[in-house]
Amino acid sequence: MFQTILVGYDGSENALHAAESAARLAKLFGSHVILLNVFPYPYTLIPDGLFDQGEVALDAETAARLAREDLKVVEDVALPVFEKYGVACQIVQEIGAPIEKILHTARKHQVDLIVVGSRGLSGWQQLLLGSVASGVLQQHDFPVLVVRKQRVEFRSLLLATDGSANSVKATETAFEFADRLDVPLSALYVKDTRKHWLARRAEAPIDTGQLQKTLEEELERLRGDRDVLIHFRIREGNPAQEIVEFAAENDKDLIIVGSRGLDPVRSLFLGSTSRAVVHHAPCSVLVVPRGE
Repeated sequence: MFQTILVGYDGSENALHAAESAARLAKLFGSHVILLNVFPYPYTLIPDGLFDQGEVALDAETAARLAREDLKVVEDVALPVFEKYGVACQIVQEIGAPIEKILHTARKHQVDLIVVGSRGLSGWQQLLLGSVASGVLQQHDFPVLVVRKQRVEFRSLLLATDGSANSVKATETAFEFADRLDVPLSALYVKDTRKHWLARRAEAPIDTGQLQKTLEEELERLRGDRDVLIHFRIREGNPAQEIVEFAAENDKDLIIVGSRGLDPVRSLFLGSTSRAVVHHAPCSVLVVPRGE
């Protein structure tokens, strides 16, 4: 499934946790890893404690010297993580805008997964995502794994699904993860009870019993011959908030969610839902685009 994994590494603690998760996944899937360090140029951030941390313009010679120092950190700190797991790893360094260089490298090497670290605190009211991770998530070509530092090993999985054709790829990915890890899979569907201003008419009431039967049959179909135990639940409310709260209540390590979905009228809201899940989740999140 993941033949080539791209890991963004900037020398931070969050990025090191992302590298640890990527190494575990590469070991599990037999993947080749590209460890990418991007030195931001023409601007870079001054470390905390110097000039109140801000953007400072660098000349080309200074940027090249600092980039070499960053590369040495990658070799000394991050590379041993992959060596510990016996995973093949190729170090690549680029100089420029981090988001642009990550996506350029992903396309150049035709990677199957991008792994980045998150930032910040936890809880529904607090944002957890850095600007680079947020920017990478705006594309729809590659699955993106955003790693929380507390959750580098995945043993308890949650699939957030809406049952649409757009969530099929995420569902298949979730089953493959559960099968490889030999763990059960929790699947959650949230009936959106919010009133959307785009809706032109009231939606017909949904028979919860029939909905559950239909979704369970679809999950069974997508599971195929994989020996994965499924725990399916339906909740009501704000989808993103319910997904995040369910993950917290059940101590999940990884949420797997599609980046598109729902019916045409409400499809605009899933982008915000998946983004909100990534921002607020208490664990790592894998966002899977629809694909072809």
